[in-house]
Amino acid sequence: MRHMIPFAPEPLYRPAVEILNRLHTAGHEAYIAGGAVRDHLMGRTQSDLDIATSAPPSEVRALFPRTFAVGEAFGVVIVRHQGRDFEVATFREESDYRDGRRPGQVRFSTARADVLRRDFTINGMLWDVRTEQVLDWVEGRQDVERRLVRTIGDPLERFGEDRLRMVRALRFCSQLDFELEPATLDAIRLEACHLPVVSWERIRLEMEKMLLAPAAERGLSLLDPSGLGPVLVEALRRESRATARGMGVDAGQGRDWSWCSAVLQARPDSLLPVESAATQALLAFLLDVAGFSPQDWQTLPVARTAPALEGLARALRLTRPQCATHRATASWLAGVQGLGGQRLADQLRLLRRPETALLLPPLRRHPHWRFLDFSLMDNLIKCHSSHWNPTPLLRGEQLLEMGFPGGRLLGPALEALETEQLEGRLDDATAAEAWLLHSKEAIAREDAGQSGRISREDTKKSEGE
Repeated sequence: MRHMIPFAPEPLYRPAVEILNRLHTAGHEAYIAGGAVRDHLMGRTQSDLDIATSAPPSEVRALFPRTFAVGEAFGVVIVRHQGRDFEVATFREESDYRDGRRPGQVRFSTARADVLRRDFTINGMLWDVRTEQVLDWVEGRQDVERRLVRTIGDPLERFGEDRLRMVRALRFCSQLDFELEPATLDAIRLEACHLPVVSWERIRLEMEKMLLAPAAERGLSLLDPSGLGPVLVEALRRESRATARGMGVDAGQGRDWSWCSAVLQARPDSLLPVESAATQALLAFLLDVAGFSPQDWQTLPVARTAPALEGLARALRLTRPQCATHRATASWLAGVQGLGGQRLADQLRLLRRPETALLLPPLRRHPHWRFLDFSLMDNLIKCHSSHWNPTPLLRGEQLLEMGFPGGRLLGPALEALETEQLEGRLDDATAAEAWLLHSKEAIAREDAGQSGRISREDTKKSEGE
């Protein structure tokens, strides 16, 4: 009997079936494998389809005109068909795992043997397009129904083969909102200490997927019970040389992952690009790793906290833009601590930064930051957001045309003009020119650090009043 629910979206399924039919015609077994079968059973839409076949890589390449070898030693070839790429992998068995990541020996085998070497039962099913039936030798369909993440076979053996599978287990719990099978959880607890053999790039990608998943709280809640949380914290601190003493935090303090929890609860997924959401989630994760509290931000200077946070970001192999975001966030957090004591222009400059949109929602939910003056922030945003990034009254080239000296004084002059504009004392170019002509000396003193902030009193003095 044919399934009433399509296996996958037609534009994806049709070219995959054509590849499978060509392999069948050439006398080979071939199936759709892995997570696509699980997603079909769950009614989830697939974005890619992987194919497993008895055809060796050389025959796959001979059968299709556009192929790319990405892991031919492991039997993996990319086939490009109708503008889409499909991973076509030869049935294989693996053995002699020496580094907790890759097999020392690979030999081509049968469909059943290929399934039995995979990670979790929910990823160990095959789809036969000819019969439209699921081939299941590992009770994967049953675990999908029970909403359970469970390893295929002995969990200690599976995690010994590939240590990254421990983090993947938590990631699948988050993505699918599944429970982690008790024996699988026990095995992770025993093997968690070996996680640092995995590259940080691979760990970071899994953490991103976990933290961006619909049920991210589930994976987060498993970090410490599984033993992976403490191992990640210690390894990241060691990698970044950001010791607890160096950051001013207690190495032995427990973590409730409250930063992550607050971000996950407050994250406006529909409004944030994926890259921004990932940066925000990983930032919250690293704040929890660092163990920073509001007291730390109040007592430790940004000169110490920002490098520590950026060091952790680099240790996790975040991208350069993400690392820059973490450093900027450290200065933003320090700024909001004393927001009420700043002049209006500096308050507005702080709140118009992108960190405000990213961090203000989770800050409201974070239990340790409720002492912040959110009413002040809300009032500033409400009253000034429509004009807190105004069109400059004068630009740099206009200052030069007025005879204002260029070089290092140009930036301070433009900032001083914006301050007057933000605080409502200047509202047109003519007034700005007159103010600037009488403020050169005050701006020079400000830049040289010889006086306090530029004020109307400074202006009066420069006019000889």
